[in-house]
Parts: sequence; C-alpha cells; structure tokens
Amino acid sequence: MDKLWQISTAIKEQKVLDIGYHKIGMDGEIQEEASKRTVYPQGLLFSEYYFYLIAFIEGKSYEYPAIYRVDRIKNLIITDRKYKVDYSKRFQDGEFRKLIEFMQSGELERIKFRFTGRSIEAVLDRLPNAKVVKEKQRQYIVDAKMFGKGIKMWLLSQEDSVEVLASDEFREEMIKAINRIRERYK
Repeated sequence: MDKLWQISTAIKEQKVLDIGYHKIGMDGEIQEEASKRTVYPQGLLFSEYYFYLIAFIEGKSYEYPAIYRVDRIKNLIITDRKYKVDYSKRFQDGEFRKLIEFMQSGELERIKFRFTGRSIEAVLDRLPNAKVVKEKQRQYIVDAKMFGKGIKMWLLSQEDSVEVLASDEFREEMIKAINRIRERYK
C-alpha cells in the first residue's frame, strides 16, 4: 500500500517518477532485469485483480498513456521535477476505462462487428462506448472505439458469436489470429 500512496501523492503533486518495471518476456515469464522509465503519472486504476499506474513516458509523444501493473514496479523514485497538466487534456479514468479491455493498450481503433450471441446487453455492458448501429433478426451491428489488443482478446473469447466487419486492417488481424489458433489445434 505504501507504493500506491507514493504514486497517488506524485499524481496529486504532479511529480515525475523514475521507475524500474519488470515486463513479461516472450516466454511468458517476468523478466529479471527491470526496464528503467521516467514517467508522468496520470492515474491509478484497479482492474482484473491488480492496480495499474497510467502514465506518459518522458520523451515519447504517444497519444495515450502507458499502463504499468503496480506490483511489477521496482525502485520507485519520486523526483523533485514537476510536470504540467493541461486541464483540457487531463487524464480521465472513467473515459479511459471505456476504451480499454483487459488493461491491454495498443492503437486506439474504431471497429465494427456483427454480434449474433444471446445478450447484446452483456456486450454493451462490457464495452461501455459501443453503440448498436443496426439490428435485424437478433443480429446486431456494433460500432466501438477501443484499444486494439484488449478488444481483440475479448472478441476472440466470443467464439463464433462475432464477426469483425471493420476496419479492414483489424479484420485482417483477427483472421490471422484465428488462423494461428487453427494451426495450433491441428
């Protein structure tokens, strides 16, 4: 809890953090060596059993912040340096939660998919910014703006109840993922 308190204080005081972060390697194991990052902390979120630090990486011009699982942060140092937050561009955790699935970032994408499952309400509950743009005979066309990695995981978990219609690039990513799964089961 000390780490959460320290991060929370840094966010409130708009202080820059130096962190060591243990990423997950290609083998699925936590890497021994911590990646060093200097970040501008924006918020703390609790999701899927863990706390996450949402922060912009110093020197990077990403449109959206990075996500760090707090229990994998080592060597947390609150520096004396401050950063400025433009009020109109401040981090809004409620809006961010609507765009992210399974705390996986990726590119922010507009996607469209057909849903033929049992409960469109469950889809709309899980994807708060999704909108049903067309409905015919219990087939729903859903439009949503989401970060790519997490929404792909969720869509794949829906088995044959979904078909990605757009964007073309995202549809192609889904086809490739499905083909990789198919190969694994041969």
